[in-house]
Amino acid sequence: MAKSFSETLSELVGQIERAVEQTVEANGQEQLEEMSHLLRGALVDVLVLLERDPGIEMAVADLYCTAETLNRESTQLKLPHPRRLRLFRDANIRFKQRLGRARPSAYGTNVVWRSEDRVVLAS
Repeated sequence: MAKSFSETLSELVGQIERAVEQTVEANGQEQLEEMSHLLRGALVDVLVLLERDPGIEMAVADLYCTAETLNRESTQLKLPHPRRLRLFRDANIRFKQRLGRARPSAYGTNVVWRSEDRVVLAS
């Protein structure tokens, strides 16, 4: 069964939310790296679905950069600095606010999704 644009976007936003929550609660470098990788993949998928919007693109870049900063600093510090965590949470809030004006791209409305090894066209 094909997913609609809004279902797909909601699913990706849910993945991003889980990655953000797990990044904040991460216990070590390996977990931060994994969450950063998952976050990057979901953010790229979101950008592919949406019409170009500089505000959304900057919010995505900000969220990813703050996640990477936490990841890099975790090699030097046992726990992330509270200010860095606050910046990360704020970047996530800005990202969600910007999504309010998101519109599907031409590609986003005609994406081919795989559903249990069957190719289906989303509309």
